[in-house]
Amino acid sequence: MSENNTLLLEESIVGCLMLYPDSLQVIESIIDCECFSSKPLRTIYRSIVAVINRQNWEVFVFAVEQELLKNGDEHRQQFRLACDCMARTVSPLNVDRYAIALAKQREARVIQFKAIELSEFLDQPGLDIEDVRLKLEESFSNIPQAIDREKGKTLVECFEDFENKFNHPSRAISTGLSDFDAVTGGFHPQDLIILAGRPSMGKSLVAGHFALATARQNKEVLFFSAEMDRVQLFERFISTVS
Repeated sequence: MSENNTLLLEESIVGCLMLYPDSLQVIESIIDCECFSSKPLRTIYRSIVAVINRQNWEVFVFAVEQELLKNGDEHRQQFRLACDCMARTVSPLNVDRYAIALAKQREARVIQFKAIELSEFLDQPGLDIEDVRLKLEESFSNIPQAIDREKGKTLVECFEDFENKFNHPSRAISTGLSDFDAVTGGFHPQDLIILAGRPSMGKSLVAGHFALATARQNKEVLFFSAEMDRVQLFERFISTVS
């Protein structure tokens, strides 16, 4: 994989964490900060993890900014990079695949480095066969193994995943549209979503559907409209559920 593709993977993971902090549980089970080849993105990842682990933030993005700026104003550029990654991120649904791919990239880099090191060692004159054996064991015994999530899960693993989801439900709110949820992952507390379109294309209808779906999940909803008064809104919601 090229350096550009590796950088895209790292940016995608940072973007997912900026938008969906809950995805850290999945990401941390696969990679650590040493998997990042980009030093700025590695610093951003460390800061994000520190903020999430503290769990005392109100606005997550601002908390990440403050964490980065603790180490000096020169890190403001890194915060801009984190925001750029966030702006390019749509959904956290493939973040496990991104992390697995990044872990495999780290494994490949380590193997390449070990191979070069071993080649230089073998160029030395008068080596004993036992020295070569020991060097081989030393070089390849501690290579990080990338997790292969492509294989099927056992029934026990599936049950454990289900139990974990039941005991630790996501903070995401369903949009009421299963296909849309599959793409976006639903609504998250820090989301700012803008519906745009030409007049009479159904923006208010879709927004009303989202509001109603959110209310049905026992969440508080505040609905403003510059076009309809409260009676019209009430009638629209009644017609939707009737």
